Amino acid sequence: MSEPTDLANTDFTLHVDVIRHGSIAQADLDLARQTATSLLRSAGVALDWRDCDASMVLCSDAAHDLVSIHVRLVRAGRAGHDDECGAVIQEPQSPRPGVLVYLSVVDEKVRRFRLGSVGRSDPMMSTLQRGHLIGLIVAHELGHALGLPHGRRSVMQADVDVNGILSLRQSRLTFLAAERARIQDALAAASHEQKWSPQRRGQQEHP
Repeated sequence: MSEPTDLANTDFTLHVDVIRHGSIAQADLDLARQTATSLLRSAGVALDWRDCDASMVLCSDAAHDLVSIHVRLVRAGRAGHDDECGAVIQEPQSPRPGVLVYLSVVDEKVRRFRLGSVGRSDPMMSTLQRGHLIGLIVAHELGHALGLPHGRRSVMQADVDVNGILSLRQSRLTFLAAERARIQDALAAASHEQKWSPQRRGQQEHP
């Protein structure tokens, strides 16, 4: 499913096909879309999010002038990297990178945040939903796909912690100004040349 894109205060539109390879409720997808859309807006990017099933039957083609990335929601995590919620990969038979989000790792992190000391005392943490973290991971990995390295205090923080989650829930988590500029440069280049230089890739093809 897709909703009209909010173009206010954005300079580029990025199309993402979000492909379900694992079970996920529509409410979680909707919340993930809202979260990722808000985060990318802080980088001046409007998100054209399309929900797809694994067969891609439910997907519609992106406008020919939009940069497009596949985001795959998969159940299992990457072997030997049990705490990683996502990764950037090279899509088979495509010059473009793709994004993986590991649902089992997301679910474990949500559980730990809720049951931790802050989760037991702060409603912002105790009401954290799967969709919040999926949306954050999507935005983070799209940043990598567009060339960003890890940052210290932004969407690109290497490992989201309690402070990051609270900033997300309070709508204070953003891309930094330098990250915004780099994302926009990458999208401008990709729009004209379709050249991609992802910052980080996983060691596996898509499941």
